[in-house]
Amino acid sequence: MHYSLHENFKMEFILDAGYECVQNCMKIQINALNESKPDTLVGISWGGGIGLLLLSQGYWQGPTVLMAPAITRFLEVVGERDFQIQKIFDNINTQNLGRKLLIVHGDKDFTIPYAKSVEIVKQIQGSQLLTIPNGSHYLNNIHSPPIELKQIIYDHYIKCKTQDNNQN
Repeated sequence: MHYSLHENFKMEFILDAGYECVQNCMKIQINALNESKPDTLVGISWGGGIGLLLLSQGYWQGPTVLMAPAITRFLEVVGERDFQIQKIFDNINTQNLGRKLLIVHGDKDFTIPYAKSVEIVKQIQGSQLLTIPNGSHYLNNIHSPPIELKQIIYDHYIKCKTQDNNQN
């Protein structure tokens, strides 16, 4: 593929802007984690990708529920630079944090393909995948009734806390 000078500049500008966006999202979430001290980290789509980065870089180590995480999509947009996908997986595995990771994904998601979450779960030891049959990117089959999503998050939190207590 051949780009003109203008197209190359435009592509580089988009990559830089995307990278800056990831950096800013990380800063915002690190501050929020430090201030609010949540029991469980929940991320959806882009936020799911940020959640994986937070786990990978050691900013978060607790129960984590990610819905349709867009990590591979935003690495395609911004380039891998500081965030190589295999290194992300390796860092999570080294810290043994996969056991605290639940990924929820609809199998009819056309925004972030379901196969991306299947691959993530294969790469991160101990992680789990909850498939939402006929669920779209918005997990439309899980929003009615809304208590189900809350219950999934709560059940995952309890499971992780029980595992932690059994290890101590």
